[in-house]
Amino acid sequence: MDFADWALLAARVPEHRGGAAHVRVCAVPRSDYRVEDTWRTIGLRGTGSHTVTLDSVLVPEYRSLPLDVLLAGSAPGESSACHRIPLKAANGLTLAAPLLGSARAALSRWWQIVGSKVTASREGVTPPAEAAPFEHQYARAEGEIDAALLLLESVARRVDEAHWSAHTIARNGRDCALAADLLAGTVGKLVRTAGTRAQDESEELQRRWRDVTCGAGHSGLQFPPAATAYVRFMTGWEPPRTP
Repeated sequence: MDFADWALLAARVPEHRGGAAHVRVCAVPRSDYRVEDTWRTIGLRGTGSHTVTLDSVLVPEYRSLPLDVLLAGSAPGESSACHRIPLKAANGLTLAAPLLGSARAALSRWWQIVGSKVTASREGVTPPAEAAPFEHQYARAEGEIDAALLLLESVARRVDEAHWSAHTIARNGRDCALAADLLAGTVGKLVRTAGTRAQDESEELQRRWRDVTCGAGHSGLQFPPAATAYVRFMTGWEPPRTP
């Protein structure tokens, strides 16, 4: 928020002229709002997701749209496929993709910390058995990151093709949440296997771990609800109606 020229904000609109109350998403210029410094998290500090405050601001109708339209991807008057994708089919990708980059950076930094132990083994300074755990960890971490990449690429491909359906939405949610869960676990293992050097609070690997862990904790990347939605769709299960 510190450097944004505009903000997209949701606002509840009361009943008016016979219409029902609903939520609209509004585009508001920087001159119409102020940013309160409230973002105090252990990770993702770079997002600057502070509180935005507005006082008596009038947003013209042409700079807003109903939230239902955004969720459904109906986009009246728009023919471009990218504007006609339901929000839930694509928003997990925007949340999970940065975690992929952070995980890659974490692996690179991890190797800078422990790589000398593998080199020492190859040069005969230490027994090969001492290097084996680090070699195995590198291979596994890189493989898990590649697996997360494949999941996210499949989500992006389905979004780009714009042939969405209820199955697409459920599957994309599952794949993004699974990728985030996988990446968080991978970076956690990197921190645990990097030794005491990685425990310093100023260590770059710590920041990568905090960012991935916080990002994976976003409500949009929680695996249990994503899994439940996917399985219920695939099995046709519906919750019982309350009388």
